[in-house]
Amino acid sequence: MKLNQRQKKITLISAISFVLVLTLVISTVLVVNINKEKVAPRVPEQTDNSELVKAKTETVSSLEQKLKSKNIQNESLLQELKNEHALKLGETSLTEYIRGATTPAELEIRKKKVLAVMEKL
Repeated sequence: MKLNQRQKKITLISAISFVLVLTLVISTVLVVNINKEKVAPRVPEQTDNSELVKAKTETVSSLEQKLKSKNIQNESLLQELKNEHALKLGETSLTEYIRGATTPAELEIRKKKVLAVMEKL
């Protein structure tokens, strides 16, 4: 069976349309799956959280040891942190101040502030 020019064009356009629709469907499915992976909670974040808690505990104990070794009173340290506006509302102890950090970077910043205040005293 021989196709005339018009039938050839219709067949070609149909084939191209089919490929385009198929590509669109596959792309949509892939994008939806990628978005689901981004939204789903991940287990490593929980591990990071436990590492942060461990780091906070170690930081608190090391800072308390330094306080004792330098004979610095906890109240004077907290007062100096208040004067520098480092303490947030509700933080009334060194432990609360350190445990208020939400990221490892923030924990390091808080630790450095406490050490700097210790050097002043």
